[in-house]
Amino acid sequence: MTNARTKKFKPYSIAFLVILVTLVILVIVVVLGIVVQDEVAVLQMTDNKNNLLYHMEVNEGDSFDYFSIHSVSGTTLLETIVIEENCFVTKKARYEDQSGAGLPEYAYDESEFYIEEGFFVIDDLDRINESLIFQVEEEYDNTIYIHNENIPLFSFFERGQGVVKFEILMKNRIELYFMNGAKNKS
Repeated sequence: MTNARTKKFKPYSIAFLVILVTLVILVIVVVLGIVVQDEVAVLQMTDNKNNLLYHMEVNEGDSFDYFSIHSVSGTTLLETIVIEENCFVTKKARYEDQSGAGLPEYAYDESEFYIEEGFFVIDDLDRINESLIFQVEEEYDNTIYIHNENIPLFSFFERGQGVVKFEILMKNRIELYFMNGAKNKS
């Protein structure tokens, strides 16, 4: 009798299992679809061979300070850079001496040039770059300060010198999860 009863309910059990498996697969596909489509902006730093050095999730309007010692004048340089529309916008430059190669000597367009506490300052620079490339060396203390963290760029290199390229890339959460070979601050 139990045999006949088991056979009677067996088709229902199989149908239930098929429906349950189908629902689980459907939920996984929907969740993965949402995660894959959910793109985030990632600040990615690579070396000159495109090896990933560091990455972190960033938002529109996030800013960071880039600090270095100018290689010619030996004086400090501090730039404030804001992330806007997946680009880097240099908003402010502050430096001690105008004699260093490449340092601005006057304001551009709508920017304001003034001296503050012995530093030359240019506000509202609005220099836009899709990427930034820095030649870094330990003796020039190339460092960024972002999200309450100091990141000495020269520390990515065995000999304390190299090239670091900054880019803002759109990545889905799965790509971000599987990015490896670099420190992740997401």
